[in-house]
Amino acid sequence: MGTGVTIGVVDSDFDRSHPDLCDQPLRSRCVSGYNAFTLSAYAPTAPFQGDPGRDTHGSGSAGMAAALSNNGQFVAGVAGGDGNPASAARLMPVTIFGGSGGGYAGDFNVAQALVWAVNGPDGLPPTDPGDSGDGADILNNSWGGGGYSYLLKDAFDYALLNRVVVVASAGNDYRDAYHLPSGLPGVIAVAATNPHDEKTDFSTYGPWVDISAPGDDVLTTYVNRGSKTWLFGGTSAAGPVVAGAAAAVLQVLRDNGLSPTPYQVMRILQMTADPVVGPPAVTAGMGAGRVNVAEAVRLAKGITTPAALPADGSNVTVGVLNKAADMNTDMLGFVPFSSVTLVHAATGKQYHAQTGVGPGALFLGSEPGSYRVLVGGPSQLLWGGSEDPQETVVAAPAGSSPLVILRQQADLYETAGSSGPARNEIPGTATDLAGFLGTLLPSFTLSAAFDSNNFAHLGLPEGGPDVDVYAISLAEGTTLHLRAASAYVGGQGKVKLSLVAPDQSTVVASDTEAAVPASLSFTVGTGQAGTYYVKLEEAGGGQGLGYFYRLGVGTNASPAPGF
Repeated sequence: MGTGVTIGVVDSDFDRSHPDLCDQPLRSRCVSGYNAFTLSAYAPTAPFQGDPGRDTHGSGSAGMAAALSNNGQFVAGVAGGDGNPASAARLMPVTIFGGSGGGYAGDFNVAQALVWAVNGPDGLPPTDPGDSGDGADILNNSWGGGGYSYLLKDAFDYALLNRVVVVASAGNDYRDAYHLPSGLPGVIAVAATNPHDEKTDFSTYGPWVDISAPGDDVLTTYVNRGSKTWLFGGTSAAGPVVAGAAAAVLQVLRDNGLSPTPYQVMRILQMTADPVVGPPAVTAGMGAGRVNVAEAVRLAKGITTPAALPADGSNVTVGVLNKAADMNTDMLGFVPFSSVTLVHAATGKQYHAQTGVGPGALFLGSEPGSYRVLVGGPSQLLWGGSEDPQETVVAAPAGSSPLVILRQQADLYETAGSSGPARNEIPGTATDLAGFLGTLLPSFTLSAAFDSNNFAHLGLPEGGPDVDVYAISLAEGTTLHLRAASAYVGGQGKVKLSLVAPDQSTVVASDTEAAVPASLSFTVGTGQAGTYYVKLEEAGGGQGLGYFYRLGVGTNASPAPGF
């Protein structure tokens, strides 16, 4: 099974001289691959892209997915065909580990490799009318960890949007622990079972896992030397079993004239899975059960019309806006780096993503139904966070693309720029507006909060009223207009505003918000050009939830409206 389907093995390189991986000497069922270290493509006949004594992992993954079957030698892969190489799934090497020096190629290079694998050697995405169909149909990822990467999220989203099935191992942390890239929305997360259909002692599990597969010392292909086979264990072995099963299902559906989405392929695997044995608290985190390839293929053969396919998933977008922001005037009206979780009301299935340097978090291929939407913080990155969790509910029917907007209090500017994170309460650690935001508009507004606890997770000082200081460079003759408010825009505090000169003396006496926003103006005289500091305090010393504020800045113009 798997005829005509290409599986991209995103791993260390697999040994294409192995007779069970690429037919010898033609290597006709292996296709061109990509080396993320050199950012270059290579042919099936190219030398091994790594150290054969060290980089064996990819060969094990490739064999689990699609080692040639029924050829009277070595092992049989799930999508290994009937003995004729043309009947097996094609294998595409995507080398992100190993290489000449070993290690990991880095997120930027890996993201580029993933996009290359989707497009194939012709460089055209599958949705392009001129595409030759030379890209991967399935990407197997027997790797991962705990770190969130916006680059990799975007690359996997690109694959999913181009109808590429993405499979990833759930990890070997032996407990309920979130793992990436398997935990990304739309990716099929695979846990590992033993021969008794129990969770292995090493497998990670959790409400984000989609399905399970055998992964306890399974015989598979090794590099082409010695015995040519080895025992391969871990969720690294379980993932490619599901990738091979997906290839078999995809071939059958295509033979029936259908073009399923990645979610629909996953649902067929889930609908035919066998139960995992064990305590309910554990089995609930093993997805739909242990994959049953024969039953999945049998079900796929009976699906002959688009209407008979499983209902498609939903694509949910969650936007997080700053509570004090006005999208028409605020340079950062959204809140970057917020953690977003969707919890399916009926099944408890969870999806996690983060908002990036843009207005929303995208959840592709989500299970249809109703969700709790949870937005929390603080962010684990350097540009502020939040202690203002938000929650709502969204309906996500099959095939829908709902948009959810939440507003969150956040202190986005508590950073010292190049010197690292710090409370920006003095000129020495002030947030450089141009350095942080880029070229400044003549008139703009910022939204932030008085909250000294948003960096507690980085070990920075807590306690004491939060003071925010912003640096701005002013030329001679420039007139600076400032306007700041908290209570006036719905916050609980009252802003105290002042301007500090380059020599750190106070230029303009403090002006405290009253019935109208605090405001002041200052014209830079001859010889007075330099870096000035805008200082904001909460007049009563309050901080925390509800103590957001807005700051309007204008150079030779009134501050942008929005108060």
